[in-house]
Amino acid sequence: MDDVTIVEFAKTSFKYLDDLKAKDPDVKKVLDSQEKLKNEFAQWRDLRGRVAPWPHADVLKGRLTQ
Repeated sequence: MDDVTIVEFAKTSFKYLDDLKAKDPDVKKVLDSQEKLKNEFAQWRDLRGRVAPWPHADVLKGRLTQ
């Protein structure tokens, strides 16, 4: 997929997950925990060469460097 399609797919996916979090506190707890873990390891990810595009805030801004 091209970068624009990836960003649009990410926006749709994250909106869906945000809607799920709003409906179920247990889902919110799990997804928030996962996002916290990804953010805590963001520095490590950068050091290892950005193999995967995350955190999702970067993806939504179009930062897809891998």
